Amino acid sequence: MSASTPNRPRSMSEPSPRTRPDSHSHNRAHNRAHNRARNRSRHADPAMAPRLRWWTTLAVALSVGLLGWAVMPLLGFGGLARLLPALFLLGLWYALNRHEDGRQSAANARFVEALAASRDPELKASLDELGTVRERLDAVIDRLKTQRFGARWGGQYLYQLPWYLVIGAPGSGKTTALANARLGAALGGGLDGMPVQNLGGTRNCDWWFTDEAVLIDTAGRYTTQDSRRAIDGRVWSGLLDLLKEHRPRQPVNGVLLTISLTDLAGWSDAERHNHAITIRQRLGELRAHLGIRVPVYLLCTKADLVDGFTTYFDPLDRAERAQIWGITFPVEDVPPGPLASFHAQYAALLRRLEERLPERLHQEPDIQRRGDAFAFPLRMAAFEAALADLVDTAFTAEAEEAVPLLRGIYLTSATQPGASAESPAQTFFLERLLPEVVFPEANMVGVDRALERARRRRHVWALGGTAAAGLLLGLAGLSSHRANEALLARAEAAVAVAEERLRVLDTPPRSLTRVEDSDFLAVLPALDALRALPAGWTERAERRASLLGFGLSQGERVGLPAEDVYRRALRSVFLSRIVLRLEEQLRTGWARPDLLRQSLRAYAMIGGREPLDPAVLAEWLAADWQRTLPGPAHEAERRALGDHLAALVEAGFAPVPPDEALVSRVLDVLGQPAAPMPRVPNNGGAG
Repeated sequence: MSASTPNRPRSMSEPSPRTRPDSHSHNRAHNRAHNRARNRSRHADPAMAPRLRWWTTLAVALSVGLLGWAVMPLLGFGGLARLLPALFLLGLWYALNRHEDGRQSAANARFVEALAASRDPELKASLDELGTVRERLDAVIDRLKTQRFGARWGGQYLYQLPWYLVIGAPGSGKTTALANARLGAALGGGLDGMPVQNLGGTRNCDWWFTDEAVLIDTAGRYTTQDSRRAIDGRVWSGLLDLLKEHRPRQPVNGVLLTISLTDLAGWSDAERHNHAITIRQRLGELRAHLGIRVPVYLLCTKADLVDGFTTYFDPLDRAERAQIWGITFPVEDVPPGPLASFHAQYAALLRRLEERLPERLHQEPDIQRRGDAFAFPLRMAAFEAALADLVDTAFTAEAEEAVPLLRGIYLTSATQPGASAESPAQTFFLERLLPEVVFPEANMVGVDRALERARRRRHVWALGGTAAAGLLLGLAGLSSHRANEALLARAEAAVAVAEERLRVLDTPPRSLTRVEDSDFLAVLPALDALRALPAGWTERAERRASLLGFGLSQGERVGLPAEDVYRRALRSVFLSRIVLRLEEQLRTGWARPDLLRQSLRAYAMIGGREPLDPAVLAEWLAADWQRTLPGPAHEAERRALGDHLAALVEAGFAPVPPDEALVSRVLDVLGQPAAPMPRVPNNGGAG
């Protein structure tokens, strides 16, 4: 309608002169998008017939298995080992085909398995409710079949009408929106604008029929799952499986997602973020169960509860109230998701409100109502950040994750509170939304082309991997065998070196069982040799990630004893010398009270009198080694001793009983009372 018409507002869907698109190019692009969507749906490749799939993949598996049979002797394997590739491939062939067969009857299998597996009250409740949903869905299908198309069409009647899921939190206005959307004539003589009777209930689902679509109004608790998570989660999953069972090629054509603007305004940032995550989870489950990417239409309901809405739009007649007020995103969405264009399109909506504001203020004589109308664009602007955060959290892809296609965001008002016979409730921006935006895009659903290409690539890689598995299995076994042989040879040589160095420590006057000196350099070669044992302490991470598996691995068999002997050496020959060195300092360091106090503290830690502070102990020993092993010539020895100390702390040790008489004398020198202290265990286990 012309903007110059007196006292008549310009169409809310009419773009401003600066932003008006070329209608012809827009229509051409729109038609091309619909044709591409229709072709994707019409020409989707059917699944391979089960029998053909079994025989074809068996031929591939046997061919590669025979190739493995011929190659295995070249890799040094004979006898029954030559059967390994064929057996592996046959097992993989059977498992993959069984999985594919089971996928076709997953819903029924889950029902039987759940009924037989548990008597859990929550499970029983969910199964009872899901049974009700199944019965009503069967009734829906029977009614649709007999009243719409007749039984001669077989299963095609299920696809003659598009099906839509309506989801949203409890109280978000799902049912009210459908009841006031003027959906057209209901099939089978049902009341216009009401669900077909006796086919659904508000406890689980309402089934809405029109001559254009079937809409499944789900209970709000299926979306939020915040009161009976286990029950509602199972019923929600079961509903999706039922849709997949009855409409395997195209379970649904889209999703209507409702969010109340009053909820959006009242939520805190954390509540809004959590709700967006919940929506993302439900839509992710929908994709996982149905195996298709569906368009999602976000309906922001209860717009009339935004202050100023009724006043601002009061002059609109019915045709103008039936307009579409919202944002439609491009069909070929860009990788970052809809947020990339959201702000620009929302700004255009706000600009249209502001452009119409002078005319509306001129029309309104009441000062209070004029103020409400004036503030309305500002109140709508306040929703931009909240909507952007919700869209970003619920619909923006992360890494290679595929999220549902958000087609648009639309603001609606189905009714107004306080309506009366003199001033009946009006419907705003809802009447044309479904028949002109949602239903014409019914063919858009289908397998996303990029995802389909990725799926085909995965299948090609899987087939190639299966073909190469037999060869790789033999090669990996040979590599593992050789690597383990090399490990055992290295271990044998390293053990001989370690035994030779330990023999020095067990030659009189020294003994491995009784330590009487604090000569760290004497034990350093033996500790270094034990630390460097193959697959031992220094190679713990490497041996777990090595190519020594395939049933031949000797890494743990060699490495675990090597780690154990190194730990025992740390706790015996190394820790004992640390204790002796501390006692020497406590006996001779009385001239340096500060050093004496530090030595006493370290001694108390090792004796369990104080909690072990590795940094304090390392600092004291580093200073002592700097005095006893000074200069660059001993830098490597000091660094190696520090590494052994860190290993000792990591391995843990039992407290060493202190010399109580020595402690008392030191405390007397320091002028501290020799009060008994509670014993504090050090970290780690016993030595």
